[in-house]
Amino acid sequence: MQSTQISQIGQHYMCAVSELYKDNKLTSSPLRDEYLLYRWWFPHSSIVMDYLRDYIAQNPDDIVMKSVFVRLKTKVINNQTYYALYLGKSIHGRTRFRNHIVGPMKSSTLRRTIHALLTKNHPLLANEDFISEILSKCYYEWMELSDDHELLDAFEMMAISLGCYPLNLDGNVAISNDWKERIETQRLTKKGNNRIY
Repeated sequence: MQSTQISQIGQHYMCAVSELYKDNKLTSSPLRDEYLLYRWWFPHSSIVMDYLRDYIAQNPDDIVMKSVFVRLKTKVINNQTYYALYLGKSIHGRTRFRNHIVGPMKSSTLRRTIHALLTKNHPLLANEDFISEILSKCYYEWMELSDDHELLDAFEMMAISLGCYPLNLDGNVAISNDWKERIETQRLTKKGNNRIY
């Protein structure tokens, strides 16, 4: 879903993560505990982007992921290119953002996915602090929606199906099975279980 489409549906914001979370606490911002649809934008220099580029270089036959990489949504902010790699929803937006940026991993699918990539490539870096550092360099975009679970679910599914979000696994037909399996096999938690393995 393009940001122009998002802005027509609800109140739309985008902000550096470092401006939303400072000195180990959430700042005063328009980010509220409301129903949200949100995206995480990763800088070109992010280790997550490095992993995606490395995967494509090492798997030249994965045409699906090559296509995803070419079609990633991009924004240039302060002369740096950012890529929308993850899209999510929440009924408690501010709390959900804090779970993503602080953890623990069992509270955030995004953190577990990044942990899976780190475990596969640099296991010594696969820890909560380093994941928080990665996310602190991102931009966070969000849109408030009405308090309607069905509407929120519908918008999330439509946005994922229309976009290219390689860190989204569930219901994402745009990514290849090989990429999905690579991440899932390294996931920390089993579905439906909050214990960390």
